[in-house]
Amino acid sequence: MSRLYRILATGLAGGLASVVFLSPAAAKPLPDESEETSFYGFNDEIPEVLTTTRLRQPKTRVPGTTTVITGELIRDLGIMNLVEVFRLVPGMVVGDVGSSTPVTTYHGTVHYEQRRMQVLVDGRTAHRATLSDMDWQTMPVPLETIERIEVSRGPNAAAYGINAFLGTINIITRSPSDTSGKEVRVVRGSRNYVRTFASIGDVSERYDWRVAYEKRKFDGFDYQIEDKMRTPFHDGQDINVLTYDSRLKVNSGFNADIRAGVVDGVNEEDMFKSGELSPLANPDIQVRDFYLQTQNN
Repeated sequence: MSRLYRILATGLAGGLASVVFLSPAAAKPLPDESEETSFYGFNDEIPEVLTTTRLRQPKTRVPGTTTVITGELIRDLGIMNLVEVFRLVPGMVVGDVGSSTPVTTYHGTVHYEQRRMQVLVDGRTAHRATLSDMDWQTMPVPLETIERIEVSRGPNAAAYGINAFLGTINIITRSPSDTSGKEVRVVRGSRNYVRTFASIGDVSERYDWRVAYEKRKFDGFDYQIEDKMRTPFHDGQDINVLTYDSRLKVNSGFNADIRAGVVDGVNEEDMFKSGELSPLANPDIQVRDFYLQTQNN
């Protein structure tokens, strides 16, 4: 009996010693509540989205599928025209129709008429409802002035009307306070491709402003194949864009944003590609558009 007692006592003492000496090493410190844990990408900052619900919300809380493309990414990739940006969006198709006219669609549901998808620039519509069309070649948005592009992939007629059936594209430009100073950029390529951009702006205590100019020129392709014959192809463009952006700081709680722009130039249309309703004698499109937008913040 005494031997059994000694065995039990020895085992109990060893177990207590293990608890005493091993517990501190095995114990884990409580997590610090102030430590921030990121679940979006590789510790990236979660972007805020405005387009989907018209409310400023983190992307992870938006009740819809939204793609955000930053202007910095667009410029780093060397993208040369606005419509090419949407190749980065899942489900979107970008191509050319007619006289090399660029189109973008969601799941390839349209051809010439780019309907059922709303396009906004700083909140104002850029979709031509009378023609049920989008003219991407003459959009008054230089790539250098883009802050980000938000693409809401899915129906959103409750927020933007019946045209937002498949999706909504919102192009948000940079604030004049982010582009103060002077900037000049010239890009040249084959077939007399030229894209020239220049901007100047300033920031003060009461007034921020920016004036930007962009020229887009391209002679187009040399020829096309029609009925196994090589014929000239008339599909060039010569577009000039002048934009003005400003912010008037009235007081600490009220700012007035003023945006204006003028687009002038020529979009060449080949008479064999311009469609059944276009005049055959001179189908070229003379572009003369302007816009004026005011917004209070």
